[in-house]
Amino acid sequence: MLHQPHHPRRYILWLPPVLWAVVIFFLSATSAPPVPPLDIPAYDKIGHMAVYGFLGFLITHALRRAHHLSVPRAALIAILLVAAYGASDEWHQSFVPDRDASLADWFADILGGSLAQLIHWYDARPNRKTTR
Repeated sequence: MLHQPHHPRRYILWLPPVLWAVVIFFLSATSAPPVPPLDIPAYDKIGHMAVYGFLGFLITHALRRAHHLSVPRAALIAILLVAAYGASDEWHQSFVPDRDASLADWFADILGGSLAQLIHWYDARPNRKTTR
């Protein structure tokens, strides 16, 4: 029954990544997003990696569960979607006062989305013992 093309569960599984993308959109639409003022080198890039890493994780989870894709295929699609959304987000920021588009931020977005895939690869290892 879960393999039906339009089963409602498929849409529910896409809610977390869509909601997280909405959060990213609204944070990008503010001139001064609420981030703690830390004096850490590359803090901004680490933030981009974390935010888009979480998005990549959520997308891969939705692809695997809703569409029964393999980890490599879901990971590749997730990385491409993160890259596209990151590019659109940087373009969006170019219209926000006191914000600008940054190629370095976009690369950090892609790196975060890519690194998040390691969690799925770890979870899908064939020799992994489960206690579930």
